[in-house]
Amino acid sequence: MHNSPTPISASPSSFSTHLASLADDLEGPTPVASEYGGPTRVGSPEPEVQKGMEEEYFKKSVAVVGDEEKGEGMKETGWEITESKVPQDEEKQEQEVVAVAIDFPEGGWRAYGAVIGAVLVLLSTFGLSNSFGVFQAQYITMPNLSSYPPSTISWIGSCHLCLTFASSLLSGMLFDRGYFRYQLAFGSILWLFGMFMLSLSTTYVQIFLSHAVCLGIAVGSCFGPCISCCATYFLVRRSLVVGCATAGAGMGAVIFPIMLNKLFPILGFAATIRAVAYLMLGLLAISNIIMTPRQLPRRAHKPALPLLASFARERDAWLVCLGCFGCMIGAFIPLFYIVLYAKSHGVNGVLRDYSLSIINGTACIARVSSGLIADRIGIFNTAVPFTLLLAAMIFAMLGATTTASTSIFLVLFGVASGGFISLMPSCFLALASDVSEFGLRSGVGFLFVAVAALIGSPIAGALLVAAGGSYVAPCCFGGAMALLGCGCLGMAREGQRRKKGFWKV
Repeated sequence: MHNSPTPISASPSSFSTHLASLADDLEGPTPVASEYGGPTRVGSPEPEVQKGMEEEYFKKSVAVVGDEEKGEGMKETGWEITESKVPQDEEKQEQEVVAVAIDFPEGGWRAYGAVIGAVLVLLSTFGLSNSFGVFQAQYITMPNLSSYPPSTISWIGSCHLCLTFASSLLSGMLFDRGYFRYQLAFGSILWLFGMFMLSLSTTYVQIFLSHAVCLGIAVGSCFGPCISCCATYFLVRRSLVVGCATAGAGMGAVIFPIMLNKLFPILGFAATIRAVAYLMLGLLAISNIIMTPRQLPRRAHKPALPLLASFARERDAWLVCLGCFGCMIGAFIPLFYIVLYAKSHGVNGVLRDYSLSIINGTACIARVSSGLIADRIGIFNTAVPFTLLLAAMIFAMLGATTTASTSIFLVLFGVASGGFISLMPSCFLALASDVSEFGLRSGVGFLFVAVAALIGSPIAGALLVAAGGSYVAPCCFGGAMALLGCGCLGMAREGQRRKKGFWKV
């Protein structure tokens, strides 16, 4: 029977003396590893008793007492006293918060293969989606579509993006269940089928079905899962990796507008689309070979409906989704109308033809650099300034009436839109408490983006017609929505700061 130890005070100066007297009262002190890094000595006359006490230790609550300013203190439980240090700065607190049970590889050939494959997928699919401004300018010159107003033509691109993001909810749920390989193969085959059908389309209905419906569902089935697949391999550099993956969309949006503008006058619409489709065939085949989903430890499956109900009770989840909704409504307006806007103001023809390439080229650089910044100062700390710049540039589009001012606008808008779009998936993933929520979290967030893509450009087109061709109303509408989105993300950032207890969020 052990003698009862003398009660001790919480004063750090007397701690070592009382600890020594306590050790003298114990029979056969045995060192036990402490998760807090300090030495722990526990009286354990028998190994099986010691093992049970070690297990019990991790289950008991620990009260920290002592002088926190000096970073010293004692953790006291019902059966042991251990010396440890209280975190002295926010960096240590942050490391404790982000500690997770699953170890992230942070590299390796499988991880980098997933990133390269995601770049190729997004280059082939989303890169062409971001080039719709070229298609809009081409569609209004086709014999069977020349009588349609711009707002009607823009419904093709809006429905395409709406189906892309709306199908991300289902694809995210399938990703969480381990069907990534099948999703990628299905999306690749459906995308190529839609491209070849588009080359044969001549009427509005045919183009709508092939471009909006078929291509929209195809990219939606593999866009979100490719981002989530990359995220499962990285934690510390997750924002950078997601930025690199989404930069593939920017690369495609640089290549395809130039390619389409050069080939449409030479080969015609049908042959140009088939040439692009054959290029995509090779890129998608490579991505299907090198992308390997990470094998996560088996765990109990979480039903989707209870998870969705828990998401609905989170204030920050609503703020992030509404913030991205507002910003994306504004971002789509210049992407859809910049070519027509520049043409109406007599901007240099070469600059007009390369306008989307300039936007997406600068966006490509911004997507990588924003990821680097976010890994250093936090996702929301980086996203809020980019959304504020995005809102300002949508308003500034009204002043881009000359070749010089249009050049400046294209560069700055590319930086703002690219930085925000790159960080948008990371904002959704930052709210997840476990990697098993990645697919569903991103799917719910992209569902809000789908609504923005569906209504944003047609509303802008209707405002354009109602204003007699003036772009004041569409730009003010888009800028105001982006400004509201920036405010929602700012409030979400403050909520995450209070929840996690440190500024790097």
